[in-house]
Amino acid sequence: GFIGLAVVFLGFRLRVRQLRRRKIVLEKLVRERTEQLSQSHLDLVAANIELQKLSIVARETEDAVIIMNADFDIEWINTGYTRMYGMTLPQLIRDRGGNYRQIGFNDNSEIYLQDCVRNKKAVQFMTQLTKDSGLKWIKTTLTPILGPSGNVEKLVAIDSDFTQIKEAENRAQKASRSKSEFLARMSHEIRTPMNGIIGFTNMLNETKLTEEQQDYVRTINSCGDSLIILLNDILDFSKIEAGELTFNPSDVNLETLLYEACQLTLTRIDKKPVDLLCHIK
Repeated sequence: GFIGLAVVFLGFRLRVRQLRRRKIVLEKLVRERTEQLSQSHLDLVAANIELQKLSIVARETEDAVIIMNADFDIEWINTGYTRMYGMTLPQLIRDRGGNYRQIGFNDNSEIYLQDCVRNKKAVQFMTQLTKDSGLKWIKTTLTPILGPSGNVEKLVAIDSDFTQIKEAENRAQKASRSKSEFLARMSHEIRTPMNGIIGFTNMLNETKLTEEQQDYVRTINSCGDSLIILLNDILDFSKIEAGELTFNPSDVNLETLLYEACQLTLTRIDKKPVDLLCHIK
């Protein structure tokens, strides 16, 4: 009987140890699962907060937002779309259709859609619309939303009113053209009398002049040539804005260039106690 009791007692103690080990394992599993659930809850709360923010942005933005599935069937539009185009989702589906191919204002919408899906990258394009309020420019951004498998599951189309920016660009281009035309006209108006001055100084240089007078005539001629070069430079500004500027390399006589620069300066320091020396080494 004593041996039987001992066996029962040992079996009981072994069973208790097994239960304690199981308890420890279960408690650890419960803690890990609780932590996972807590983290999942925090992630869910954070995701909901982020979703609420995105929902507010999508709802309140002035841009028109469209969400569609991979077949381009429209699933949702924001109030910005209603403000921009004057249609709710039921009205849009009823009057124009429920697929983006049907409602796209751009003739190349199908091409842009296929490019977005094929390359899995955002695509942007401009569309010109004629509305009751006048001419409108709409900039559309198509963005693919990829699923876990990497395939396009949804697309988001955002239409932004680019009319003011386009009008500003047109005004700037018009102002630039006007400035270029003014510079070209001014340079031509000045070039005519300058050509006369240079022509007469050349004729004067062929008459009988003293050495000093010839030096003066050469200086006048050099100044005239410099002004002609300046007028050409002014015209180059117009060419720069038109994207038509070309560079023509040419040889330069440094000695002559420095001599002419000194001659221009001599007239200003003639009566001043200043010596101007030019030395080329």
